[in-house]
Amino acid sequence: MLGHAMQFRSVWLDRQKFYLWLSMSIAGGLVGLAYVALVYPQDATGQGSSLLGLVIGLLIGSSIAAFELFFVTHPYSVIRRLSFVPALLVRVGVHFALISSIIALCQIGYDRINGTEIFELTTQGLINHLTDVSFSLVVSAAIVFYMQMRIYIGNPTLLDVVIGRYARPHVEGHIFAIFDIPGTTKTAQKIGDVAFHRYLNQLFVLFDRPVTRNGGVVHSYVGDALIAVWPLRDDKSANARVLAAVREVVEICKAEADHVETLFGARPGVRVAIHGGDIVVGETGDSKRQITYLGDVMNIASRIEAKTKELNRPLLVSAELLERMVIPEGMHAEAIGAHDVKGSQRAIELAELHID
Repeated sequence: MLGHAMQFRSVWLDRQKFYLWLSMSIAGGLVGLAYVALVYPQDATGQGSSLLGLVIGLLIGSSIAAFELFFVTHPYSVIRRLSFVPALLVRVGVHFALISSIIALCQIGYDRINGTEIFELTTQGLINHLTDVSFSLVVSAAIVFYMQMRIYIGNPTLLDVVIGRYARPHVEGHIFAIFDIPGTTKTAQKIGDVAFHRYLNQLFVLFDRPVTRNGGVVHSYVGDALIAVWPLRDDKSANARVLAAVREVVEICKAEADHVETLFGARPGVRVAIHGGDIVVGETGDSKRQITYLGDVMNIASRIEAKTKELNRPLLVSAELLERMVIPEGMHAEAIGAHDVKGSQRAIELAELHID
C-alpha cells in the first residue's frame, strides 16, 4: 500500500499536469468573461456582471480540469477502464453536474451580495440557467471528446495527423525503447487470460507517465511489450530523457509491486532495450492510417530486446547511442562488449544500465 500511495502522490504532484490545470482554469475564466459580455451585457442594475462570468468560468474550468487530470487519468481510475461511449457519457454527466451547480451557487451568492435577481426559479430563469449550462457543456464536451481521442490516438500523434507532418515519408532521428514484461507466459497460465490482460494493461498504464513525462511518445503495444519513441537530438542531455524514463519505470515496478500483486496475483517486472538512429517515418494504410517507422534501427532495437533475456541483463542500450547521451545521476552503464544480432551485418556494442 505504501507503493500505491507513492504512485498516487506522483500523479497528483506532476508539474506538467499542474500547468495544464492552470491553463484550463484561466481559459475557462476567459470564456466565461466573453460569454457574459456577449449574452448578458451590463445594465444599470448590475445584471450580467463580467466579474461574475470570470469567476464562474474560473471555477468551471478549474473543477473540470481537476476531475479530468487528477481523477480520470489516475492509473487506477475506474473511468479509464470503460469503453469509449460509456466513458464519454460518464465524463459529460459529471461535467453537467459540476457546471450546473457552480453556475447556480455563484448566481445565488451574487444576488444576495448585490440585491439582484440573476438566478430566478421562474420559467424564464430556468431557461436562462439551462442556456448557460448548455453553452458550458458544449465547450466541455468538445474538450472531453478531444481528450478521449487523444487517449486512443496519442496527443503528439493526433497533432501530427492533423497538420499532415508525415503525409510524405521522410528520414528523422529517433530513439526507441522497448519495455518488455518478463515471465508473461507463466503469469498468464497462473492467473488466466482475462486477468492477465488486465494485469498487462495496468502495467502499461503505469509505464505511460514516466515515458510522456520525460518527453517520449508511446508508439505501440506489441504483445507484452510497450514501444516508446523519443526524438534523437544533438543535445546529449535531451537524449538522456529516455534513461530517466527507464529509471522511473523500474522504480514504479518496485514501488507498486505489492499493490499490483494484491490486485492481479503477479508481481511486476520489466526488461528494456534502447537503440536509436535515422529512420524513415510516414503515414501508412487506408481505412486505418497510422504513423509507422521503417529501418534497421527499429529492427536492431527489437534484437537487443531479445538479448536482454538471452544474456539475463534486463536493461540494455547500444553503445553507439549511449555515446550521444549524458547518463543521469543515479545510473551508470557497464560495457558488455560486442554481440551478434540477427538482421545486422556487424556485431553491436552493448552496455548494461544499472540503477544505483
